[in-house]
Amino acid sequence: MSALHSIYGQDWELWRTDGTSGGTRHLATEVSPESAFVRLGASVLFAASSRDEFGFFEPGLWKTDGTPAGTVPIRVPLGGLDDGPQELTVLQDRLYFFSPNGSWGLWRTDGSAAGTVLVRQFADQENPIQSTRFGLTVSAERLFFIADDGVHGRELWTSDGTAEGTRMVLDLYPGAASGVPGGPTAGSPLTAAGGKLYFSGNDGSHGTELWESDGTAAGTRLVQDLAPEAASSLPGPLVPAGDHLFFVADDLISGREPWALPLSGPADCRPAATRLCLNGGRYQVEVAWLTGQGQTGAGNGVPLSSDTGYFWFFDAANVELVVKILDGQAVNGHVWVFYGALSNVEYMITVTDTRTGLARRYFNPLGTLASVGDTHGFGPLGASSANPVPPVARAAASPLPLVSEHPGKVAATPCQATVGRLCLNDGRFAVEVAWKDFQNHTGTGTAVPLTEDTGTFWFFAAANVELVVKVLDGRPLNGKFWVFYG
Repeated sequence: MSALHSIYGQDWELWRTDGTSGGTRHLATEVSPESAFVRLGASVLFAASSRDEFGFFEPGLWKTDGTPAGTVPIRVPLGGLDDGPQELTVLQDRLYFFSPNGSWGLWRTDGSAAGTVLVRQFADQENPIQSTRFGLTVSAERLFFIADDGVHGRELWTSDGTAEGTRMVLDLYPGAASGVPGGPTAGSPLTAAGGKLYFSGNDGSHGTELWESDGTAAGTRLVQDLAPEAASSLPGPLVPAGDHLFFVADDLISGREPWALPLSGPADCRPAATRLCLNGGRYQVEVAWLTGQGQTGAGNGVPLSSDTGYFWFFDAANVELVVKILDGQAVNGHVWVFYGALSNVEYMITVTDTRTGLARRYFNPLGTLASVGDTHGFGPLGASSANPVPPVARAAASPLPLVSEHPGKVAATPCQATVGRLCLNDGRFAVEVAWKDFQNHTGTGTAVPLTEDTGTFWFFAAANVELVVKVLDGRPLNGKFWVFYG
């Protein structure tokens, strides 16, 4: 079936062609197709405007078998003064579309006038932002679309083609607000890929982010909170290709850039050079850094245990940051996030719960040397359930270290490493740790070297890193050795 042909500015005409001059012929005059051509059985259906007896154009639904005699209206008029049937979509042996009938409604047709019926009426959809009002899409043998029932705002709906089987999937943004408001992107706001439906949604807590649904309320979830908390990454358009879903989004760090979501494999964190996967692979940790000279980059992650890892920025031998995630739900119902700072470079840590898509972001300002412990990182109500604003690292009030300096004897030989002693910076510095807990139990830390200038200590279990220490030779800058711990 051809597209359209116009002669000297006169009315549109419907033609067909097989790509040859002899196979190109005229089908109908004064029929102005206004949609894509959609095959249903042996016919091709389309929305079109045609002249009525008074010479005015009125919208309707048409079909053709490729012959002039077989090009006929199914139902005319059908629609309003300015809008006819839209978003023609086939599911099994029926065609579905939206058309105004007072207000917009979902319609179904089998290609006959008697078989063209209204499935469900919806509220007016005035002034849509996107080029498609409803995003009518087929996924897993069901229809999905965005509609406003006049009570819940624009939300995700699904239908099996019957009135009783047409329902709202979830009131994503509770109340009259719209959970799927649409956005300034071309194409449909809904995309079927990998057996699921993807869309940009806003639940009122996490901004407009990427969501997925299987058609049930329980199976509708946030994929990832790319711009954490109430900010919006505004993902879209959503384009499936191969085994990935591609889209553009702004995570508030890198600007508006392309992203890719794997459509297959486990939902857990996938290890990468710039990513740590902690706590059984559930939590994904990434770091973006910025120097005072404007240089930027991503931290390189190195795992230490199932719940702890570190990042280096400029040199693999120079540990800049250690991150630990503990399941503290037995204590206070939350997952705890700790990080030990060994660098005063500006950086942003993003921790994502890959099971829920929720994210937590921690900011270390330029020139700040401070560690953070967030014992309300991820809770039963999400990443912001108890602590709406993640802690920001702050420098100590005093520029002096909160330790005492004791003159000591100069060792005749370099430091000798033991179970409880780290030897750092070519063995010049011996580091030991004594600890006391809240029950006044005491002990000494067990040392684990990482690099020539950095090591860790554990107190109770080898898998539970408690402290990281780094000693750098800063004499070229200020005549001093530098000691960091986090």
